Amino acid sequence: MTGGRMLLDLLPERFRKNTTSFSNCLAVTDQTGTWTYAELMNSISYLSAVLKAKGVTYGTRVVVMVDNSAAYIATFYALWSVGAIVVAINAKATKTEAVNVVRQSGALLVVGDAKSCLAMLHAEIPEHQRLLLDDIPKSGSDIPPLEWHMSKPDDIAQIIFTSGTTGNPKGVSLSHYNLAVNTWDIVRYLELTEADSIVNVLPFHFSYGNSVMHTHLYVGAHLILGYSMAYPQYVVDALRKEKASGFSGVPTTFRALMKMTDWANSPPPLRYITQAGGAMGVSLTEQLLNSCDHGTQIFVMYGQTEASARISWLPPADLLRKIGSAGLALEHLSISIRDEQGNEVSAGQVGEIYVRGDNIMQGYWNNDVETKRVLSTHGLKTGDLGYVDVDGYLFITGRQSEMIKVAENRIHPLEIEEVVCQLDFVLEAAVVGVPDDDYGQKLVLYVVGEASTEHSMAIKRYCSSNLSKYKIPKQIHWISELPKTPSGKIQRFKLLTQ
Repeated sequence: MTGGRMLLDLLPERFRKNTTSFSNCLAVTDQTGTWTYAELMNSISYLSAVLKAKGVTYGTRVVVMVDNSAAYIATFYALWSVGAIVVAINAKATKTEAVNVVRQSGALLVVGDAKSCLAMLHAEIPEHQRLLLDDIPKSGSDIPPLEWHMSKPDDIAQIIFTSGTTGNPKGVSLSHYNLAVNTWDIVRYLELTEADSIVNVLPFHFSYGNSVMHTHLYVGAHLILGYSMAYPQYVVDALRKEKASGFSGVPTTFRALMKMTDWANSPPPLRYITQAGGAMGVSLTEQLLNSCDHGTQIFVMYGQTEASARISWLPPADLLRKIGSAGLALEHLSISIRDEQGNEVSAGQVGEIYVRGDNIMQGYWNNDVETKRVLSTHGLKTGDLGYVDVDGYLFITGRQSEMIKVAENRIHPLEIEEVVCQLDFVLEAAVVGVPDDDYGQKLVLYVVGEASTEHSMAIKRYCSSNLSKYKIPKQIHWISELPKTPSGKIQRFKLLTQ
């Protein structure tokens, strides 16, 4: 980590430059067609005037409920063009979820598309505080000239509500400088340029997808949208058809690609793959590596919304040498491992992961109690447990809040889930701890896959051969799907209510 603030373009300013430098280059392909950078800027100019007419100005919070699309991107940057704060949420959010975010953020306006619940909010939110996106022009003489607000580094750019893996989402407030520094670091290690393109399946309203959007727009690259992991074979087909250079996913993304598609028979000729959103596990990492095109680089990454997206990355050259590692700290941040008293521990010793740098959030919106709990004198308390080896590589051992205590043993579910998912008939697995009179908690395993008594017995035998006795689940339940956030993270707290 270098000292002092780096001088760099903030994301709105860099985007403005790119609409000139790459004016005729493709910016977005979605279900409506293709959009060049110049056409995207025309759409932003149009929306900027609409937003101003609605009273949106510097510091105004605006909730955005729009699916991944050119319209989403145009709305996002149009809000920045007038100095507003973007509060993007799931386009499929329920009426209750949307109203809660509007009230918590103090939003003046809610922007939605036809698929959102915007039309259902008429009783809670007055008409003048709602904006339904219709057709957005790419060109035309009626598009007004754009007067772009010049954002300052410390201005709040975005509030991202955390994914709710604990059922208690909070609004992460990120400044323009937070986003710019993190974007710069990611662009550097991925070596992204205007020649890159990505088939994106990650939702833009969460941190990982948000990062994919900004990094590609930052360099003048091409975002290809409209594909969903609900149909994994279509995604693989699109990667081949579009000749994309990149693809990003969470562990469940790659597990589905390995088990439900013909990826391995004819791997797409990607330049790079990125993985974040949870530990992928050694077995799945090896499987992905062995099934990829020989020229594809795999970047394993670790991050949090509170860190603007990314904290560490594992260079592809180190993937086998340091397999299981989350890699090295990004250029403009530092990582420390500390015990429960906040003291830094030695290399190889497990403790809580702390992060300090210019990408760390300003705090939780209107939540001083939670802000003070996680922002300490040592930096951001991530809530994740791990260690740094003698070479400076980070290894994550689990999340503090997900630890299960069986008698005197502390167990993290990821260790068991990774073993179970090695079986061919298992697509996904999740372990939770439920109360037990004798041992405090007992392990319960939920499995998605080919359900049968024979397979349940096979899981128990496999666990007995590969895990200590106290780590073997006492119960196995087969379910059709695991409860997840839209970004793909497992919501274990929901399993406890089943």
